[in-house]
Amino acid sequence: MLNAPNMPLGQNEFAQVAYSPQALDPVFPTLGRRLPLGDIHPQYLLGGAGGFSNSGAGGSNGTTVTTGNSGGSSGQAFDTVSIGGTGTLTFDNTNPITTGGLDYKFVTDASSDAIYVAWLPASLGGPFYECWGRVYFNFPATPAANTSLVVACYNSFANGNKPCSLSLSTGGHILAQYGAGATNAGSTVLSTNTTYRVEWHFALAGNGSGDLIEYYLYVGDSTSATEHYSHNDIANSGPPFSMMDRVAYGPSIAVGASFTVYLAGLNVNGTGFPGPLNAAISDTGAGVGDSVVEVAIHSDAISDTGAGVGDSVVEVAVYPRTASDMGAG
Repeated sequence: MLNAPNMPLGQNEFAQVAYSPQALDPVFPTLGRRLPLGDIHPQYLLGGAGGFSNSGAGGSNGTTVTTGNSGGSSGQAFDTVSIGGTGTLTFDNTNPITTGGLDYKFVTDASSDAIYVAWLPASLGGPFYECWGRVYFNFPATPAANTSLVVACYNSFANGNKPCSLSLSTGGHILAQYGAGATNAGSTVLSTNTTYRVEWHFALAGNGSGDLIEYYLYVGDSTSATEHYSHNDIANSGPPFSMMDRVAYGPSIAVGASFTVYLAGLNVNGTGFPGPLNAAISDTGAGVGDSVVEVAIHSDAISDTGAGVGDSVVEVAVYPRTASDMGAG
């Protein structure tokens, strides 16, 4: 079945489409991935070019997180919030990861209950074979059991339905895992009470030999990676996966141990690594005591003083002293 031109995204009867060995992905052909006939590239799913993001900064400190209060100024609301057993999930300002001053605080209990937030097919647009994303995290103590940070699953969050996941190990490493196969530990030993950012890339070939898990690890908003991990042709003890349709953040796989972790700046998209949430702003030279008395808008070069209504804004200059009339309309 081919996608009809007017068919809504996410309703392309993906699971009923036969694979074609000749239909190589024109964007990422080196992965050897095979596309279903009539498939659409993941950039058209997952919220479009920017994907879905949620900073966690829009809540109220100490309030339990729900689907209803997870949106607003935090970003895209979650489709599901699961808090198992006596665990808790709250907005918290103890370790403010983002500029908004609030994070998601996950506290698991010693039972076998999971705690997570997730976006489901209803929001993400349907099954997809490739995605990128980001999560900031901070933990006061290493976990007593390997604990997931992000998982991409198909059909449910059951352990056997997770093609790709990244976890935090008992030794303080990032663990990459495909399906129920062996975990592959990163080389960096993470420090407690330190904010890290991991940006990930999951891709499925559907044939068990070209699947990819890749991530970059950063400290906070740094743009210099502390670690880069990439592994394809990943072994799996079960059948090969060909698609994902939901993404969860937090201890979504029950670990049976008490653990606290702070997450923020969550993202999933279909186009590429999202970069830091709190982008650096270059120094304009204005002093703390200076007043901004004019903002000059220039359509191209700084010498151009004839910006019109239809011009694109490509530069905003902030002057610490009185500025002469620049001629902006």
